[in-house]
Formats: sequence, structure tokens, C-alpha cells
Amino acid sequence: MRRFVFLAAACLLGTLRLAAQSEHRLDETGVQSNGNYWNALGVAEKAGYLAGYADALNEVCIREKITVAARFPFGLRLGDIAKALDRFYDTPENVRIPIAGALLIFNARLVGWAEDTVQQVIVQLRVEASVGMAPAVPARAPQTEKQ
Repeated sequence: MRRFVFLAAACLLGTLRLAAQSEHRLDETGVQSNGNYWNALGVAEKAGYLAGYADALNEVCIREKITVAARFPFGLRLGDIAKALDRFYDTPENVRIPIAGALLIFNARLVGWAEDTVQQVIVQLRVEASVGMAPAVPARAPQTEKQ
């Protein structure tokens, strides 16, 4: 069953990639789609990408019994999340950051990470993306921080 979930998620995301690739240049950081890819998607494709990402993440986290709170802003409208990612990728320095990293930054602000911490993570993501690495995105804010 676990393989089925991963396969289904990969197929959905692959289909979206092929649709976007037919009209736009596909860009990745490491093996993850980044802001250049995101910016090439249309409104419906962005919603589809986010829905597939959320479904796959939710399924994996349920099966692995881990929390998804720091990974995706469940409960918000996909259109609102897409607009937030559009704003994040409006900053040219952010376009090489993988979409997973952009989602983490958006959600981190929603759950109350200190802005200093958010900025540190953004800098880390930019550095890793600049050398073509898929970043190791932190799952939660540092434990020393109290909100």
C-alpha cells in the first residue's frame, strides 16, 4: 500500500510536470521542482500541484505517524497558498528554492516561527539551492525558541 501511495503521488506530479514542460522550461534544484517551475504553471496547475502534494504528504505522515503541521498549511484554500508562493517567488533570489522549502517558509510564518528564524532558513535554502542541492528542510523551529 505504501508503494501505491508513492506511485500515485509521483504519477500525479509527473503528469503536472509534463503538462508544464510542453509549454515551459522545467527547472529543478536537485531533484525537486523550484520557483522557476512554479512560475511556469497556470492557476489550475498550481492548485493541482498543491492538492497532490498535500494528499501525498498527508498519506505519508499518517502511515509514518508523524506530524504534518510544519510541512503544509492544511485548512487554507489552495488558491491562497498558491498566491503566497507566487509572492515568495517574486523575489528573484528565491526562485531556485524548491517548492517544498517555499511551503515550509509560508507555513512557518503561519504557525508563529520568529521572523529571524524564518530568515535564517531562507538564507540556508538559498545557499543550498545555489549549489544545486535539494535542501534538508527543518521539520520544526529550533527548540530554544519560544513563541
